[in-house]
Amino acid sequence: PDNLQAHAHTLCQFGQWYYGGANQVLRKRPLFVSIGESHQIMHKHARNLLLKSEANETLEPDDYERFIDHSIRFGNMVRQLQFEIVNALSTTDALTGVASRHGMLDFLRVEQERAERAFQPACIAMVDLDHFKEVNDAHGHRCGDLLLSRVAQFIAQSLRKYDLFYRYGGDEFLIFLPDTDAGQTQIILDRIRAGVAMLSVEFDDGATITVSLSIGIAGLEPGVSIEEIIDRGDRALFAAKSAGRDRVFVWQPG
Repeated sequence: PDNLQAHAHTLCQFGQWYYGGANQVLRKRPLFVSIGESHQIMHKHARNLLLKSEANETLEPDDYERFIDHSIRFGNMVRQLQFEIVNALSTTDALTGVASRHGMLDFLRVEQERAERAFQPACIAMVDLDHFKEVNDAHGHRCGDLLLSRVAQFIAQSLRKYDLFYRYGGDEFLIFLPDTDAGQTQIILDRIRAGVAMLSVEFDDGATITVSLSIGIAGLEPGVSIEEIIDRGDRALFAAKSAGRDRVFVWQPG
């Protein structure tokens, strides 16, 4: 009987989840909205068939085909959303919520090609928390994870919408800054470094700690692979740490 109701799309099991318990993050996806529209149309055509059947009217093949078409379309959209969710989970670092290294190099190569075609500068920055091992040793890995997550959140919120931010490994992060030369990148990241230095993170054991960042920058260069640019950034990061930490260094040839 529910399927005969004008609002049948809200009464089925999927509809109850879609209009009630669906995750708020999913609701922001355009595909999620399209699924709702397709689901409603599917129920509309099903209701039309059921009403004709109840009235002992002849079911027209075109009416049936429309219902089948929208059923298939609805199923395909749901599978596509499932694929997007799985893909997002596999490319997101569970601890910090920022992108993981999965697929990172392929994406950076695309961005490098785009920058070269447009004759625009771009930079890669390698970011590392100073003395992070000492935090783990003194307060435990749970506290270390909390610190890492808070710092990652601060950096993510401080970057521009079109900057790319990855957890590279351990307590090291990679940032890609398009349409930005080394001098501009240094200014942006020095501001972030100073902001992180002012963060105060309180642990469950009552301890409060601050942390500093060391950052190495390398600009994209035509004919130089993205792997080499990352290596240059790593070398600049090592130079920043060797010079006393809590600073931003730009890679220089030689």
